[in-house]
Amino acid sequence: MWECATKKHEAYKVGILKALAFLATKAKLEDLKYLFAKLKSIPLTEVDKFCLDLMKAIAKKLTGDDTFVV
Repeated sequence: MWECATKKHEAYKVGILKALAFLATKAKLEDLKYLFAKLKSIPLTEVDKFCLDLMKAIAKKLTGDDTFVV
């Protein structure tokens, strides 16, 4: 899923990153660590709003903040 989000057309990327941001609110710690590692591997020039939204969802889940808004 990650490869499709980062290697395909922008529309696929947006949809997949939005879905991952939602899934991050339900994910286990191990899965959150995996997603965070993938986000860290993205070159800074390619980071966009949807990457940041995913990062925000991960951070909120880790801090226990259940109010999720994207």
